[in-house]
Amino acid sequence: MINLIAIVISIHIFSAVNNEIPLLFAQVKVESVNVHAIIMDSLTNESIPSVRVTIENLGKSFRTTRSSFYVLLTTETYTFLLEAEGYEELRKSIPLSSQNNKISFEMVKVSDRMVFKA
Repeated sequence: MINLIAIVISIHIFSAVNNEIPLLFAQVKVESVNVHAIIMDSLTNESIPSVRVTIENLGKSFRTTRSSFYVLLTTETYTFLLEAEGYEELRKSIPLSSQNNKISFEMVKVSDRMVFKA
């Protein structure tokens, strides 16, 4: 689903010569997309519920109830921070567009990470 938001910007320009106030109007279209994101385990592909998602650009956080979420955002690049108990923190920057509105996040379990000691 693509929503277009029209923002009208008016610029007031003052003329010192004859005190006229001409107005210049510009229309800017801002495209927004309904983003669908899926969060799963990187090895098993099983869904991960109750993930804390932070959209860092907006300073907004929420917790998922299932393994996915929907959010309406404008088309630009966003940095997502995902945190879930038993999993490593995941930070991912994703450019959004009307063609790129489905995202999958694969989180790594802390116990699945191999540790090599010298």
